[in-house]
Amino acid sequence: MGHRVSDARAAVQALRQLPGVDPDRVAVAGGSGGGAVALLLAAVDPTVSAALVATYFCTFEASLCSIRHCPCNIVPGLLPELEMADIAALIAPRPLILEAGERDHIFPIEATRAAFARLAGVWEEQGSTPPELVVTDSGHAFRAERSLDALVERLA
Repeated sequence: MGHRVSDARAAVQALRQLPGVDPDRVAVAGGSGGGAVALLLAAVDPTVSAALVATYFCTFEASLCSIRHCPCNIVPGLLPELEMADIAALIAPRPLILEAGERDHIFPIEATRAAFARLAGVWEEQGSTPPELVVTDSGHAFRAERSLDALVERLA
């Protein structure tokens, strides 16, 4: 996971160098494993302007730790000290959009909603707009309909 985040950070830095790109308005977005990368990159790199994390945000306990899953989205050593909401809180006060599927069997919506409930206060304490949770009627699928529009609105 560290290598994937490092690669994404290098891509963001390269993108900032391109003509026509506003280096202060570069965001990250991804679904599932890409959502993990987007979440972690935005958490550790304060120069990332905003993040859209789809089909990943939940609790580790209710998602990746509760099912047989490849280790590709796991960061060893986080539990029990840190949960996914703790990592997401590091993004504050920058914009964060989360997309989740109502019927996602890997990242259960009840646990996603519970983790999401922990975030608003962090942004409010910093005088910023709290994250937005976009719930789709799908399963484990990055739909990017309302969530992408929300990201663009926050970057405007």
